[in-house]
Amino acid sequence: MKKSAAKIDKTWALNLKIRTYKPQIFRNLAGSEELFYNLAPNKTLGLWGKMKICIGLCGVLAIALIGCSPAKEDNSSEPSTDSEVIFKSQTLIMVTDALPEQCSAGGKVYSIYSDANENRTMDSNESPASVQVVCNGTNGVDGKNGADGKKGEPGIDGYSTEFNLARVTVDSNICPAQTGVQLSSGLDLDRSGRLEPSEMKATEILCDGADGALGQAGPAGADGHGIVFQVAPASESACAAGGSIILMATDISNRGSYSSVDPNQQSVTLCNGIAGAAAPPSAYTPVDAIRPCGNTVSYKEILLRLSNGEVLAAVSDNANGLNTRLSFIPDGTYINTDGSNCVFSLATNSERTLRSISWQGQTQQSWALTP
Repeated sequence: MKKSAAKIDKTWALNLKIRTYKPQIFRNLAGSEELFYNLAPNKTLGLWGKMKICIGLCGVLAIALIGCSPAKEDNSSEPSTDSEVIFKSQTLIMVTDALPEQCSAGGKVYSIYSDANENRTMDSNESPASVQVVCNGTNGVDGKNGADGKKGEPGIDGYSTEFNLARVTVDSNICPAQTGVQLSSGLDLDRSGRLEPSEMKATEILCDGADGALGQAGPAGADGHGIVFQVAPASESACAAGGSIILMATDISNRGSYSSVDPNQQSVTLCNGIAGAAAPPSAYTPVDAIRPCGNTVSYKEILLRLSNGEVLAAVSDNANGLNTRLSFIPDGTYINTDGSNCVFSLATNSERTLRSISWQGQTQQSWALTP
């Protein structure tokens, strides 16, 4: 130690050129990053910067000055060198994370040591001169909620979304079946409750699927019910010259005879003509019962041929006998619903003088038509 070093007193930091703090990050031998504050040489600090370094390095300097007793002031003419002190080794500050047992909320550990071999690593023979643990503070208690703000102005009413569906025919490159449903949507800007063409913003075509394969035939349906008739005399109020009332119903109990409790009750009143030598017979008088394909099954359906050539029958619009009604049947082809599956036809000649009924490919019966 130079003799002039003994002159260091309380004011030494005001003129001393020492190494200033320059933070750098290096990796230590274990591979983790450590933050070092390098005390760079030959940079003059201001008063406040020197005081901070003096405070931070007080521990290191105290160790360095142990054993150096102060000398008396030398007023000799020997040039003074107390304006600069140069350290042979670097003094570094290593910053590492604090352990949980040191700081429950986290923090940093600042270690000041002399890097004798200047490898920027605190080796086992380089003990820190000073260690300072700085812990993070804990979160404070949440403050009370503030008062609610003022109610805002009502917003503008929005628009509802409307949809429109329409069947369309399109090219096969759009839909293989060339048919589908066009779904259009958009905002109802005029609030009319319907989607106008000008409001359509999105359109999508939902294609019809291809026809599926035919399913298996279902089980045979239950046998239908036949139609039963009963002819009763017409009342004098209904027919002054007498007549008949034909009653009809569905034989739901399969008895083969008419009952007033059977469903689908219907009736037709046929009145006789006025008696007299010149009076023609009533046009609606039954003159014959026709059994198409013969009397081959129980409860055979029959046709009533009237005196004017018309044919009266119980007609249904399906094989189960539903919606059955008593009606004059025009020329055409029909099928029985009594289980015989008889197909018969009625026809009238072009002069409209003769009518006939046929089944099994042959004309079975003919009759004249009255003018």
